[in-house]
Amino acid sequence: MHELDLPGGSRGVVVDPADVGRVLEVHDLLLSSFPPGMVEDKESFLRSVSRTAGPGAVPTVVGALRGGAVVGAVVGAYLPRVNVGMVLYSAVERRARGGGLYRTMRARLAEALAADASDAGRPGVDYIVSEVEQESPLYELYVSEWRSYTAPCDYWQPETQGLSARPLKLVLQPVLAGGPPAVDDMAVLVREIYQTVYRLPAPEEDPSYRRVILSLRTGAHG
Repeated sequence: MHELDLPGGSRGVVVDPADVGRVLEVHDLLLSSFPPGMVEDKESFLRSVSRTAGPGAVPTVVGALRGGAVVGAVVGAYLPRVNVGMVLYSAVERRARGGGLYRTMRARLAEALAADASDAGRPGVDYIVSEVEQESPLYELYVSEWRSYTAPCDYWQPETQGLSARPLKLVLQPVLAGGPPAVDDMAVLVREIYQTVYRLPAPEEDPSYRRVILSLRTGAHG
């Protein structure tokens, strides 16, 4: 782990995937922060953050520590085939909220994603993408403050890796990109997420994926 400066008396670290104990602390924080079905199971999470899981994603975990305990975390991955960074999870314990902790951790994650893009020979990521609930304050932050685009489709999280199928909004914050992706490029991105993040080798066989792509192609979405 190497340390980062974070607000509110927290000590920030980029978590080494080999530090299984610390990775599991992050997983415990996520499990305690979200309802069942919104965080993948332990075995899948360990694989998701492993740097040896495969070439399709380069994961990063930024954690915030107080008194040696994890009180905040942002988990993301660089997807080199589509040159985007993806925020997979974020959580901050109630006692640590306020003071800009989440924003600072997310900024540190964005720096790591940009570095991963540089390692892949790119000047940076085109977008930072995330799946969020429309009713959450985070969705409003993406759209109003970070000027993000919402994918024009009925986007769903698939039922896999201990997750439940549920509707979400896929938001894309432009970094190097000059505008929203074309429909064909959006379809490529969705397929990459399903194949790489959710590790579904044949997305076309998944009902949630078929629903997303149909709504994307026809423009019929809520």
